Amino acid sequence: MLFIALILCFLPIGSGAASNLWSAISKDWSASADTVALIVGVIGGLLSAIGCLIGGWICDLMDRKKGYILFGVI
Repeated sequence: MLFIALILCFLPIGSGAASNLWSAISKDWSASADTVALIVGVIGGLLSAIGCLIGGWICDLMDRKKGYILFGVI
């Protein structure tokens, strides 16, 4: 059971949940709600879209299963 939990911790499916924590610690960093919304929302969405396009292009150049493993490890 511990081995399965360890594998789940390292899967890329949980990496998007970390972006929800920034609003909780914004006061510690003296950031306003507008700044957090801009960075996490708009700029984060644009960078995510660009990363998805680049990742998709790289996966088109290689086997998709190997690409998933490669990006999961990274």
